[in-house]
Amino acid sequence: MINKLIKMSFLALMSLNIFAQSLVNLDKAIKSLEKSAPSNSLQSLDLKELKVSDRYTDEHNGVEHIYFQQTYNGIAIYNAITSVHIGPDGTLYDSPNRFISDIHSKVNTAKSKIDALEALRSAIKYYKVENAILPISKRTSDQKSFFEKTNFTHSDIPYKLVYVYSDNTLKLAWDLSLELTQSSDYWNVRVDAVSGVVIDQNNYTVYCNFNHKHDHSCYTHNQNHTDVHIHNNAIEKIAVAGAPSYNVLPLPVESPIHGNRQLVVNPADPIASKFGWHTTKSDGSAEYTITRGNNVYAYLDTDSDNSPDAIQVNGGNGLGFDFPFDQTKNPESYQAAAITNLFYMCNMMHDITYKFGFTEVAGNFQVNTYGKGGMTDRVSAEAQDGSGTDNANFSTPADGQNGRMQMYVWNASSDVSVLEPSLLAGDLFSTKGNFGAASPTTPIIAEAVLSNDGSSDSRKGCKNTQSSSLRGKIAIIERGICEFGVKALYAQNAGAIAVIIYGFDESSVRMDGGASGISVTIPAYFIKASTFTKIKKALEEGKLILKIERPSANDNKPEFLDGDFDNGIIAHEYGHGISTRLTGGPANSGCLGNIEQMGEGWSDFFSLITTVRAGDTKNTVRGIGNYASSELVNGFGIRRRPYAIDMNINEFTYKDLTTSTHDIGEVWCAMLWDLYWALTEKYGFDANFNNKQAGNNIAIQLVMDGMKLQPCSPGFVDGRDAILRADRINNNGANQCLIWSVFARRGLGYSAKQGNSNFIGDEVEDFNSFPTCINATVVTKSADPLVQPGSEINYSITIRNMRSSAITSVKIKDLIPVGCTYINGSASIQPTQISANDLQWEFSKMDSLESKTITYKVKTNAGIFSNTLFIDKLEDPFTLDKWDVTQEKGDGFWFLEDNKGVNESKAFQSLTDDRISSDVSIGNNTEISIGNEETALLFMHKYYNPKNIDGGFVQISDDNGKTYKQIGLSDWTINPYNGNVSYDAIAIPKNKGFTGYTKDFIPSVLDLTQFKGKKIKLLFRYGNAEAEFIPTLNEHVGWTIDNIEIINPVYYNAEVCVATSLAENICTSVPGRGTLIDSKKVVATDNHSKDNDVVVFPNPTRSRFTVRMNEDNKYNQIQILTINGQLLKSIQVNNKVMNISSSDFPDGILLLKLIGAESTKTVKLNSIKN
Repeated sequence: MINKLIKMSFLALMSLNIFAQSLVNLDKAIKSLEKSAPSNSLQSLDLKELKVSDRYTDEHNGVEHIYFQQTYNGIAIYNAITSVHIGPDGTLYDSPNRFISDIHSKVNTAKSKIDALEALRSAIKYYKVENAILPISKRTSDQKSFFEKTNFTHSDIPYKLVYVYSDNTLKLAWDLSLELTQSSDYWNVRVDAVSGVVIDQNNYTVYCNFNHKHDHSCYTHNQNHTDVHIHNNAIEKIAVAGAPSYNVLPLPVESPIHGNRQLVVNPADPIASKFGWHTTKSDGSAEYTITRGNNVYAYLDTDSDNSPDAIQVNGGNGLGFDFPFDQTKNPESYQAAAITNLFYMCNMMHDITYKFGFTEVAGNFQVNTYGKGGMTDRVSAEAQDGSGTDNANFSTPADGQNGRMQMYVWNASSDVSVLEPSLLAGDLFSTKGNFGAASPTTPIIAEAVLSNDGSSDSRKGCKNTQSSSLRGKIAIIERGICEFGVKALYAQNAGAIAVIIYGFDESSVRMDGGASGISVTIPAYFIKASTFTKIKKALEEGKLILKIERPSANDNKPEFLDGDFDNGIIAHEYGHGISTRLTGGPANSGCLGNIEQMGEGWSDFFSLITTVRAGDTKNTVRGIGNYASSELVNGFGIRRRPYAIDMNINEFTYKDLTTSTHDIGEVWCAMLWDLYWALTEKYGFDANFNNKQAGNNIAIQLVMDGMKLQPCSPGFVDGRDAILRADRINNNGANQCLIWSVFARRGLGYSAKQGNSNFIGDEVEDFNSFPTCINATVVTKSADPLVQPGSEINYSITIRNMRSSAITSVKIKDLIPVGCTYINGSASIQPTQISANDLQWEFSKMDSLESKTITYKVKTNAGIFSNTLFIDKLEDPFTLDKWDVTQEKGDGFWFLEDNKGVNESKAFQSLTDDRISSDVSIGNNTEISIGNEETALLFMHKYYNPKNIDGGFVQISDDNGKTYKQIGLSDWTINPYNGNVSYDAIAIPKNKGFTGYTKDFIPSVLDLTQFKGKKIKLLFRYGNAEAEFIPTLNEHVGWTIDNIEIINPVYYNAEVCVATSLAENICTSVPGRGTLIDSKKVVATDNHSKDNDVVVFPNPTRSRFTVRMNEDNKYNQIQILTINGQLLKSIQVNNKVMNISSSDFPDGILLLKLIGAESTKTVKLNSIKN
C-alpha cells in the first residue's frame, strides 16, 4: 500500500498533469521497493513510514531520482536511504538497499532521556571546547530546529532526533551539527539520547592534507597592504558598465608552472550563470562589485575566523579584476590576484558541472535558484586561510547551508643549493623534514659525501656505524629500510652537520622523524631520485659543495606558494561538495562517511578533467598539486603515484585499498581516468565541455550520473554498477563492454566482491569483464593447496561460455597427475572416458553464459611426500632459545602463545597496535643448510590487520644474518603476498606482504632456489603503522605463525584442455605449482640422533636422488636392492652427500642398504617411472 504521507507532500503548487505523472512515478517506486523487500529481508512494517527526502528530474536525460528515508515513529534512521530512479520511458533503475530490516524489534527506546541542550553539552565535552557559552535561544525554520550560534560556532546549530543503527540496535540519538571556531572542523555528531554518550560522527569538512604536516605558526600574514584595488569591507551596489574581466589562470591551465595568466572577459556560462557571477537578483540587476555573487563568495581569511577579513577585492564599476602577481614574492604581496583566481575557478566549477547535472534541484551551490527548485546557499571560498599550511579543505553540509572551501599557502623554498661544481650551481630542490634543526639563517657550507655504515646497504645508513668521513660534512643517504629519523641520527652521531635523504622515485615526501627524530639536532632534507641523479657523479668524485640556508627576501624566491593558484586543487576541493550532494540526495550530507567511499577519487577526477590540455593523450602522465608542492609539470605530485594509463607507472588495482581515504581515492580515480581516456579515444575530445557526443564529456556525464544512481555509503562495486547503469540510461548501453573492460583491468571485474563498504580488507579482485564482453570460452582449474601423503586431492574445473551465442562439441581432457589415481564415482559429472592417465568429458552444447563445473578426487601415493630438512613446530620448551626478536622501531614484539597455533598448539604472534608505529622481526639464530636440490619454505599462518597498511613478510639471509634479502612476489608458489605493507609501517618502498584478513590458518610456500647450496637464516618481519584500526571481528589483530619448515617439495599438477566447435583449444592448470604434498614432519638429518643419521631425497624419485649422511658418517658402501633382495647397484661412499642416478632402476619400492665397519642401515626408496 502506498504511504499517504509520501503522496500528500506533492499536492501543493502542482498542475494536474504534473501531479498525476508524479504520483505514477511515486507509485512505481514504492511498488519496486515492496517487490524487492523479501530479497532484502524487509517486512512490510519496515516500509510503512518511508518519507521522500529528495526528488528531482534531470533535464539532460529525463531521469527522475527519488530518495526514500526510512523512519520509525516519524524519526529518521540515520543513512537508511534507498533510492529509485525512473527513466522518461518509465523504466525503473533501483539502487542497492540501505534500509534496516525488522526495525520494530531493534529500537531501544521511543523517548529521549536527555534533551537537545544536554546532548550539546556532551558534544562540547567530547570535542574539548574550552570556555563554551551554551546557547540560550532557539529558532525554527522550514520545520527544522536550531540553537542560535554562540561563542564556539560560526553558525547556528541544527538539532533533531534520529535513530543510529549500531550493534544490531537502533539507538535513539540527538543529531547536531557544529561548525567549530577552534578549528576548521564542521562536525555532524550523534549523541545517545539515553546515555548522553557520543556514538557516531562524521566531519562535513574533508581535509585534503596530501600527506603533509601542518605548522600553523610557520606563516605570518602581513596585513599592511598597499594595493589600491583592495578596499575596506564595503559592498558597493552599482550599475555595471561593460563585461566583467578577470586576470587569472584560464582553464585548462592548471597552475603557473603549466601556463600564464590571461585576462578573460565575461567567462560566465549563459545558462548556468545567466546573469553572470556578481548578482543574486532575480532580474539580473547589478549587485556586487567584489568577488561575491550567486555561486561563490571569495574572500581573504588570514585570521582564520571563517569570515572575510577587513579588506575586500573590488573590481570597480566595470568589474575589472586585474591585479599583479609576482611569483618571486610571498603570497601576502598578491592577495587580490589570489582571491580573483579563486573566485574565477570556483565559478568555473559551478558552470562546468551545471552542464553535467549538478543543478539547482541536484543540490548545487546557488543563492538564487530562479524558481528551479533546490535550496539557497553558496560556496564561501577562503583564500590564504590562516588555519594551516600545505593543505586545503571543503565543508559540505546539507543543501540549504553554505559550502566552505579553505585554501592554504604551501611551503616552497629550497634551503639547499649547489656551489660546486659550477656547472651544477643553483638551487637543489628539496623539502625540509618535520624534525631536526630549523632552516639555518647562517649558511652551512660543506662538502657532501655518501653514507657508508659498513653494511651491504651502506648507502641507506641504517646502522649506527657510519664512517668518520661524515664528520663536518653533509651526509647524503638513500631512502629505505629504516626511518628517516634513524638515518639522520646515525649520521649526526658520526659528526655530519646536515643530512639529505634521496628517494627511490619521483614521489614528494615530507619526512617524519619517528621516535629517533626527537634527538636529531641537524637539518634534514629530502630530494627525489631525479635530483639525486643530477648530483651523483660529482658526489662520487668528491667534488660536490653544497650550501644550506633559509632563503631571505633578497633571494628573489618565495618562502611560500599560494594554493589559490593551483586550479587542480581548487577543482579537487569543489569536487567534495559535488560528490557529497549527489550521493544519497542533496538533503543528506552523511552518505560518504563509510570507509570504502570514493570521495577523494571523484575529487581528483575533477582536478584532472578540468585541466586536460590540447595535445594531451592517454599516455600523458598527470600529477595532482604539482605547483603547490613545488614539483615540475611532469612530477609525481602529491599522490603515491601519478595518474597514468600505463600500469608500469600506476599499477594500482582494487587490492591496493588501505584505510586511508586518499589511498582509496587514488585507486578509484585511476579507474575513472582509464575510463575517461577509453571513451575519449573512441568518441573524441571537446575542450569546452559542450559537445555531449565527445568521449571526454560522455565520461564526465557517466561519472556524475553514477553518483546520483549509487546508494548511500557506496563502495567500489556500487560505484562501478552505477556508472554501468548510467550508460544504459544515457547511451542505451552502447559502452557496457568498454566500461567493464576498464574496471576489470584494475581488478573490479565481473566477479569482484565489495564485501562490507564500511570495512577494508574483505575485497575480492577479479580481472574478468562481463561474460558476453569476453566473447570466449574461459577455463579455470583449482585444487587443494596442501594435502597429506596418501590422502585425496579435490579438483575443480569450470568451463564458462562467455559469449552471446551457444557453442557445441565441447570436449574436455584433464590429465591425472603422475603418481595419483582417480577415485571412481567421485566426479560431480560422470566422465565419458576414464583411463589411468586422463579423464574426458563431452557436452554437445553450452548455451550463452552457461557454466559447467566439474569436481572430482584423486588419491595420492602414500609413499610420495615432501622431505623435511628443518622443522620447528614451536612446541619445544627451548623454542625461544632458538629464535631472536629484533625491534627496528616502536615497542612491538613477538610472543610464543599457547593454544593460538594449528590445532590449538603453540604459535608465534605479533600484535597490531595503532597507538604507535612498530617494526619487529623474529628470526632463527642458527643457520639452516640448503642442498642443491629443489627446496622450499613452508609455514602455516593467519593474519588480521588494516589492509595495505600493516602486514608481515619474509626476509632471508645467506651471510649468517649480516644482511637480509627481500623476497619477491614471484618466489611464492602457494598463497603469496596479497598486498602492500605501507612505508609508514615498514620503511621499505613498495613493499609487499601478507595484509588484510584470513579466517583460518593457511599454508604459504616459498621457493628457495636462489639459495641453493647455501646456509640461510629466516626472518619473519611484521610492521604496523600509527593508523586507527577498529577491529570488527573477534580475532587476534596481528600475525600468527606456526609450523615453520624447510622441505624438498613434491607438487602435483596437471593440465586440462578444452576444445570447442569454434576451433578453440584452451589449456590451463592449477595456478602456481599446484598441490603440495605435505612432509612427515620428521627431520632425518638430526645430528643428535644416530637413528636419523641419513636422509634420502627426493623420495619418491624419478631420475636422480641424494643420500646425505651426517658429519659422523661411518658408512663406506651403498647397495640398492629390489624388495626381494636382488642387487641392482653397489656404490662406494666417498662423500657425505652422494648424488645417485635412478634412471635405470625399476618402478616400485627399492631398498638402500648403507654398510659400515660397525653397522648397517636400510632405507626405503620409492622409484617412479610414470
